[in-house]
Amino acid sequence: MVEITFGGSNAPICHGSGLGSTTLSDLVEEFYYIDPNGERKCIKDRDQLRAASGCFGLLGICTAVTLRLEAMTMAVMNPVRQPLPLAIPPPPEFDLPLDIRRQMEEYTPQELKNAEEEFIRRCETHDYLEWFWFPFTTEVWVNTWRKETVTQSQLDALEPYPSPSEALIQWGEGWLAQKAGLLLPMLLKPKLQASLIGHLALMQMPDKPKTKDAVKTLFSEALHFRRGVQNMRCRNSEWEIPIPAEQGHPKRRDHKVIQRAWWDGIKAFYEHIEKAPVRVALEMRLTGDSDVILAPQRHNKLGTISIEAVTTMETNSNDWESFLQDVVNRWAQYKDSDGNLLNIRPHWAKQWQGLTIRGEPAETYMKETAYKEAIPEFVKTLGAIAATQGTTVSAMRDMFGNNLLERLFFEA
Repeated sequence: MVEITFGGSNAPICHGSGLGSTTLSDLVEEFYYIDPNGERKCIKDRDQLRAASGCFGLLGICTAVTLRLEAMTMAVMNPVRQPLPLAIPPPPEFDLPLDIRRQMEEYTPQELKNAEEEFIRRCETHDYLEWFWFPFTTEVWVNTWRKETVTQSQLDALEPYPSPSEALIQWGEGWLAQKAGLLLPMLLKPKLQASLIGHLALMQMPDKPKTKDAVKTLFSEALHFRRGVQNMRCRNSEWEIPIPAEQGHPKRRDHKVIQRAWWDGIKAFYEHIEKAPVRVALEMRLTGDSDVILAPQRHNKLGTISIEAVTTMETNSNDWESFLQDVVNRWAQYKDSDGNLLNIRPHWAKQWQGLTIRGEPAETYMKETAYKEAIPEFVKTLGAIAATQGTTVSAMRDMFGNNLLERLFFEA
């Protein structure tokens, strides 16, 4: 993220994008903090960092982190708007909403096959992978790009992106969207609100399909260069879904599961269309796995589908939560090639409480299914850190814990 501290982004195990990427917490080499006794402490041990770098503040007050970063490179970006059926074609036999079926009829089977091959090529060759669908629009904004190693003089010559004036415009757009969100419910019905917001958002997205028009900027500038939700309050829920292997090919990703997750999100929206519970975007990124003990990407050796629904603060809570439950029910059905249910897990810092996963309340699912082995490992590592640093887990809990963490990690 661009507008929170590094300590604030590593505590709940945030992530970027790209199948070769890890979480931000995986990059932490040194973790500096104030312990329950008010003493300054530092953790450098690799095994202990696997808990400390994603500890939700339980260790203490994080004052600094040292991150392990790659050398700066150049991002070469050609973000494009593509027709919905071609950006990520639906998997075979997927039951599409009627409105989408009509759009699909505009394309031949060969065009859809070519589009699927292009989607897979992007997944396997690009370093950053992100797709946005804005409600009621017929296009997807595709933001996938590669990085290139160039000389220092070439890096020094690159312009900021967005420019200071463009960044100010984005801030203004976010401010206006926030204010409009307060007025729209009084002026327009939910479907019209979502349609207006969706079409305006898509119009603002850059569309540069030609190679000669590529944006070339510093790798760090290309990350989250569209400062949308960073500039406006919103509701969102994000789920991390393991990418399974193809049947008989343990090292080959099953891209059809990625396609299905995307289209299940869109289909769930259409089945709640009168309430328009998603009024900002459906976003999907693909990431790698993680070594952090409580990372929702952990053990996802072939990568992770990070898929998120975003809506306005003014969306009716019952409508929003009904949609979330529906779409999570769909994602929770996915299995690997051996018939085992995939270990789907929510982003810790986004909405998941109150939902039910495979018949279990979310907290029970997190504790007894999703992190059944990880939570005891995390608590054990906390104990080792406490012993090394001259404090106790009880002192951490008393000073820095909360009711949710107490229920998840320490109650029988």
